[in-house]
Amino acid sequence: RTPVVYTQLERRDPYVLRSDLYRGAGRDETRLTHGARLTQPDARADGELVAVQYGANAARLVRVSADGRRIVPLTRDVPGERWAEPRWSPAGDAVAAVHLLGTGEQRIVVLDTLGALRVAVAGARGVFTSPSFTPDGQRLVWSSDRSGRMQLETAPVSLAAVDTLHWRDERDAVRQASAVSTGVYEPTVSPDGARVAAGVRTIGGIDIA
Repeated sequence: RTPVVYTQLERRDPYVLRSDLYRGAGRDETRLTHGARLTQPDARADGELVAVQYGANAARLVRVSADGRRIVPLTRDVPGERWAEPRWSPAGDAVAAVHLLGTGEQRIVVLDTLGALRVAVAGARGVFTSPSFTPDGQRLVWSSDRSGRMQLETAPVSLAAVDTLHWRDERDAVRQASAVSTGVYEPTVSPDGARVAAGVRTIGGIDIA
């Protein structure tokens, strides 16, 4: 069985709750971290992890070694800012993530393996979630509610061009890729790049489509 990495919560007392990383396959489970406040992990092919680490009024991205012993910050702790849903690129040379700014704006960005910003793909005053690379690493797919409902959006990723000044501008390269009357959530691109699996809200809840 292929091991998976996941998060579990631990209540240490009535007022303290901690989140840590585990690796498991079937009934075999290994705890990787202790009291590290980590969540939303993603594993690279060599076992290196990227995850979100909660702090005081902030959440940053960190790299975690495969055995959980080494935790290295990728982004700074900035009060009022949050990072979320990091995902490795297929080649393992970049990380896509959601950056929640203190202004109430959110954006989809791509960082290098040291945490430096490579490109801000899209952003606005709205909700942006679940960036997913296509298998060739050349395009991102995510969900956003800036149309009024959560819909899929997509855009090419140019890792050679850093764009930090005009990410608030609407771009021709960013396009809406769904038109669902309810909402689409948590997209993941199929291994062959031909399809996107996502949750679609229905009367009975959320179905996978």
